[in-house]
Amino acid sequence: TQTLTGSTGKELRLHNRWMQLSMQAEALLALSEYKRTQSSVANKLASHNSSGLSDALDHSGPSVFHPLGKVRVVWDLCGLALLLADAILLPLSLAWDWHQGTEEAGSFFLLVVFLVSLLFWSLDIGMNLNTAFYQRGFLVFSRWEILKHYLQTWFIIDVAVVTLDYVTLANYIADAERSSLG
Repeated sequence: TQTLTGSTGKELRLHNRWMQLSMQAEALLALSEYKRTQSSVANKLASHNSSGLSDALDHSGPSVFHPLGKVRVVWDLCGLALLLADAILLPLSLAWDWHQGTEEAGSFFLLVVFLVSLLFWSLDIGMNLNTAFYQRGFLVFSRWEILKHYLQTWFIIDVAVVTLDYVTLANYIADAERSSLG
């Protein structure tokens, strides 16, 4: 139960079932807001003639993903699985001096996990550019606003991490070419 202090100084206790019903109602309201905003975006697309960069960004390409939609939740779960794999494999590979490569099964597995991770996080930048976000309690579907928000929040970190992975891949390829030449 949750307690609240009333104006008379007495504690008010909410029953657990009421709290559960309140949470379910909030989820239903969020879902109805999602459906309403999706239909209003579709209406704007049908009736609006785009002009200017922000309008072109708002009305071009595929639809924007809802941050709590099925596609985005599955995508985030895949990202979580890759993070867990990195959290387990990185310390093990450092402790036992495992290397990525194609010589043996373990090193080939590390190479595959690295390449899948590199591909996933590269695509994740595009996924983030196509996912709506909440601002002051309202869901924002404008591509221009999504771009500005992403550039101000995680974009630099995401690009830096993916760039380091591409540098690592380039070093791996250069080392493989050097060892094959001589």
